[in-house]
Amino acid sequence: DTSAAPGPAASGADTSAAPGPAATGADTSATPYWIALPIPEDAQGNGLDAAILLSLGLAALAALTGYAIQLHLNRPLQELTRAAQRLSDGDTPPPLPTSGPLEIAAVSSAFNQMTHALQQAEATRALMLAGISHDIRTPLTKLRLSMAMAMPESSDSSFVVAAESYLDQIETILQQFMDYAGSGEREPAEPGNLNALIERLAGDFAGLGHEFELSLARLPLVPYRPVSMMRLLMNLMQNAIVYGGSGLAVRSWATGDAVYVAVGDRGKGLSAEELEQLKAPFQRGRNARAHSGGTGLGLAIVERIARLHGGRVEFHAREGGGLEVWVVVPRGAG
Repeated sequence: DTSAAPGPAASGADTSAAPGPAATGADTSATPYWIALPIPEDAQGNGLDAAILLSLGLAALAALTGYAIQLHLNRPLQELTRAAQRLSDGDTPPPLPTSGPLEIAAVSSAFNQMTHALQQAEATRALMLAGISHDIRTPLTKLRLSMAMAMPESSDSSFVVAAESYLDQIETILQQFMDYAGSGEREPAEPGNLNALIERLAGDFAGLGHEFELSLARLPLVPYRPVSMMRLLMNLMQNAIVYGGSGLAVRSWATGDAVYVAVGDRGKGLSAEELEQLKAPFQRGRNARAHSGGTGLGLAIVERIARLHGGRVEFHAREGGGLEVWVVVPRGAG
């Protein structure tokens, strides 16, 4: 019988093995492990500096990109602003480019259409007023001739004088309409000295019995439209005679960027605030009720011509009483 007798291992020994890796593998796989690797100190410093420089570079690039985009968007807006200012000053700006962002291109296109419509309306208005003036002046001239030929020499001359006065008022009104319709847009600007124009007008008024005290400083040459500027100054000086009456004066001076002409009187009529409202066409002040033959276009003509020259009209209280009307003409006007 070769069967071995049971030994200690088979009969009473504890054969359970100690837990090894295979028995505990399910538990250890779920536990996180951290592995620390040493980094040299010089590498740590270089990495931080590189990160800071990279961040600064990206920030600068973003800022430059934003600035470039802003310039791209602002350029057409600035052109639109300048064109609107020129249109407000009575000038005709060139058409705006319709390229660029869709919204800005749409605004520029609408502005161009508006400018074209205003030009057409202005041309139609001027043509209409010119036609009315021509059509009315022709029968007025014939009426004068008919009156002169029909009235006998022994007739009452007071009727003829009154009729002639009414006809003169009608022609004056027609001339004011024409002056307002064509305020010199087509007249070329020429460099000249405004003092010479002031002296000539003052001499003409002196011949009619209205003396203006002149205080003219040395002025630089500025480009202006001679006929239009003469009409502007003539209107102001005539208004001073009609509504001021006394203390008639004209003075001039120059600054670094503009030439000034001031027409003053000692009247006690309208204030500077009330006169500002009379720049609008067909507006007449309370002191104009006693004066017939006006249309309310005098200051509107003055304002229109001043803006045509890139200038402006201002009203100031005169030292010692009265009022002064300032005409400001930039040196680069015309």
